This record gives sequence, structure tokens and C-alpha cells, in this order.
Amino acid sequence: MSTLTSHFPISPSQRIGRPWFVAPSLRQMLKLWHRRLRGRAALAGFSERELRDIGQSPAEAQMECAKPFWRA
Repeated sequence: MSTLTSHFPISPSQRIGRPWFVAPSLRQMLKLWHRRLRGRAALAGFSERELRDIGQSPAEAQMECAKPFWRA
């Protein structure tokens, strides 16, 4: 099992009173959700030809775009 480390070591006592501090795992999850939102928004704008180029049908693209951002 790997551990997550921060590039800016902050002790637990320093985190108190700092609302801007986000745990690394939470920060990674938020980034993943944001990438999914952007990717699905881009996919929604593809033409049929572009979808064929990436090997997806319009129905598959529509199903992917209908998923909430937290679902893979």
C-alpha cells in the first residue's frame, strides 16, 4: 500500500484554523471529478465523425455524458 505525501509538509497542529488546507486524497478526488466533468463536456460536443474516430457510437457517448461526475 502506498502513502500519500504532500509537497508542503504541514503538521496536524498547523492545519487547525486553515480552511484552505485540503487533505491530499480529497484534493486528488476533486481533481479526478473535475477531469471527468471536462472530458464528458468535451465528449458531448463531438460530431458523429469525431465519435467514430475514437471508436464510440453516439449512443455510447450519450450514456457516458449522462453519468454523474462521481461515477467512473
